[in-house]
Amino acid sequence: MKKLLLPILSLVLLLTACYDKDIQEINNRLDNIENQKIATLNEQIEAINKTIPLLSEVDEQLSEHISSVEETSNKEIAALKDVNTSLKNQIAELEKYVNEQLSKTTDWVNGTFATLEQYKAVTEQLEKIKTQVDNIKPELLDVISKSEATLKTWVSEQLTDYYKIAEIDAKLESIDKKIKEGDEEIAKALKELKEQLEKDKTEITEAYQKAIKEAIDTNNGEIDKKISKEIEAVNKRIDEEVKAINTKISDLEARIKAIEDKLDEILGRKLDITFDVEDDVAIIAGSTCTINYSIDSSDDNVHIATIAQNGWNAYVTAETDNSGYITVLSPNPLTNSPIVVFVSNTHTTIMRTISFVEGYVVIDNSSFALDNEETTLTFNIQSNLNYTIQIPESASYWITLSNNASRATISKDTIKLLISKNTEATARNAIIEILHNNTIVANIKIYQRSLEIANNEIIYTTTDGKILEPYSTNAFNAKIIHNSYTNGYGLIVFDNEVKDIGSFAFYNCKKLNSIHIPNSVIEIGNSAFRNSGLKSIELSKNLTSIKNDAFYETLLNEIDIPDKVQDIGSYAFYNCTYLTKAILPENLNRIESGTFSHCNCLSDITIPNNVKEIGSQAFEDCHLKSITWGDNIETIGWMAFAYSSFSNISIPDSVITIESFAFENCSQLTSATISDSVQVIDSAFSQCHKLNSITIGSSVISMNSSFYNCPNLNDIYCKPTTPPNINNSTFNGIATDKTIYVPHASVDAYKNAQYWSVYADCIVGYDF
Repeated sequence: MKKLLLPILSLVLLLTACYDKDIQEINNRLDNIENQKIATLNEQIEAINKTIPLLSEVDEQLSEHISSVEETSNKEIAALKDVNTSLKNQIAELEKYVNEQLSKTTDWVNGTFATLEQYKAVTEQLEKIKTQVDNIKPELLDVISKSEATLKTWVSEQLTDYYKIAEIDAKLESIDKKIKEGDEEIAKALKELKEQLEKDKTEITEAYQKAIKEAIDTNNGEIDKKISKEIEAVNKRIDEEVKAINTKISDLEARIKAIEDKLDEILGRKLDITFDVEDDVAIIAGSTCTINYSIDSSDDNVHIATIAQNGWNAYVTAETDNSGYITVLSPNPLTNSPIVVFVSNTHTTIMRTISFVEGYVVIDNSSFALDNEETTLTFNIQSNLNYTIQIPESASYWITLSNNASRATISKDTIKLLISKNTEATARNAIIEILHNNTIVANIKIYQRSLEIANNEIIYTTTDGKILEPYSTNAFNAKIIHNSYTNGYGLIVFDNEVKDIGSFAFYNCKKLNSIHIPNSVIEIGNSAFRNSGLKSIELSKNLTSIKNDAFYETLLNEIDIPDKVQDIGSYAFYNCTYLTKAILPENLNRIESGTFSHCNCLSDITIPNNVKEIGSQAFEDCHLKSITWGDNIETIGWMAFAYSSFSNISIPDSVITIESFAFENCSQLTSATISDSVQVIDSAFSQCHKLNSITIGSSVISMNSSFYNCPNLNDIYCKPTTPPNINNSTFNGIATDKTIYVPHASVDAYKNAQYWSVYADCIVGYDF
């Protein structure tokens, strides 16, 4: 103020012939008044130069802080670097201002306001550091405080109080960052407050500028004895303006404090807990599971507790203030009761529940008896548990898991185990464990034979994994001395070698699953396995005889009968409805009545060359799709292939007799050829509804009712020169537009023969 007023005052005094003494007196009074309020420009320069080194020290310590932060996110580090860069720029700007602008100006008013603007910019930078640096170091905070103390000496502490607005502005920025998903009411209030602050900053700046300008211009350049009083009036007006502005600042601070308090209350109420599992946790009855938790709370005073009932137990183990795990012990049997979890802090309490479902593991086959050859063992697992497959260390040299050993929750998986060949002299076994949380929930039992089992042993498996007692313990020509079931298979040991599996040995043993017969056995007796649950069997290589009903109504999937077997009794495999494959021995000379009757999954069969006779109903209702004939078949018995599913049939030349109904009701049969050696085919093809064409061999002498109710039979090729015997139902129900082809030389004989004459119009000559 003095620098602008003094020249004007001097000029006036000269013009009025005032004495130097008066000039000096007024000059001194101006100095006293000015120094009470606002620093001179030189004093401002000196004060700023004292602050710059402190700001440089702030910059240095802030840089060290950024370098030392290791766990801060990239985004937070970038924000800190931005603040540091702004501070560096501000220091450079301040040095330039004090050296180039402030030191050269003579305008105290404009210079002082420029200094205040620099003060404001530096204050904002320091406030940003204090609000944005987490865990600020005491050393850094101390040097910031020293910098702020020197800042207030730049102009006048009274005037710089105005720039508390800069501190408030930085504080608003900090609050704004805390409101993330926050309260809409707080966000709105904060926005309004920031807008008001901007408006107030403009008004306050203009008020300061106006107050000082009016104070300077009050006397229009006229200086008299009232100058002291006028300057005091100017200072009074400045004081009043500062007081009014500080009142506004106090109001802003109070409003911000109210917002901060409300925000702290809301953040304090924020409380949530999350688990590492979703709802309906699968658990085994009587087992333990661990559930990890994580708590989200702005309040450090957090407590967690559980409530369990109906046999359930739950215990909390806290690893940190906001994380840990809950150990749950389920009852046996399981009850439908969730675990209730309570979490509380100073402000609020929340409740969450964890529900459970019964865990299960279903394996399509849990017991395997294997031969000694290398193989791949496949089984299916369905489960809602996370599980692992563990092969015992003692079996790791011969069993290898060939696909994933750990499966996801709610899965249906196919597991493959590679089994190496057993070249050892003894059998070997292993239990493959299915584990959930280190608890065994299921197992796979594997038994692998050595090169041969002992002649006094029978190996078996059951569906329930328990010992099976034979129906007749006296059926083996030896005495049972041991019967056990371990490692997934049963073992019966006799006091002598077993030569026979006698009559009714395992009759009606429903839980029998598989059996291995020693090579000493030569005969399987009547009904030995009748009505049992037998699914697979390995027969003795020295077996010679299978008696009547031996496997009647069992669950066999396939049967490979050794070549030494010469006879298979009647109904030996009757009604084995799961049988899909049967390999007959080369030494078999007859297939007895009903041997494979009603094995309706058997699709093909090869008749050995030694077989001469196929007994009545031998393959009735088997739904055979193909037959491979042996070379020496002479007789096809009554209903032997009735209800088959093949589409064509060609009877071999060795066959002499086809008995009644041998191919009755073959619903898919469209064509058939009867060899020239066959003599009788009475009723053989009745009710074959799709039969379209038939060739009758030259030796046929009788075919009464052979084609009864074959509605699609159009073409009949009849090779005999002498009309075979027929009756009035032989062609009853066949196609009306049929053609009967006969040798040219025999046309008249056919047209005149008994019962043939009815079809005279259909008979034509044919070259065979």
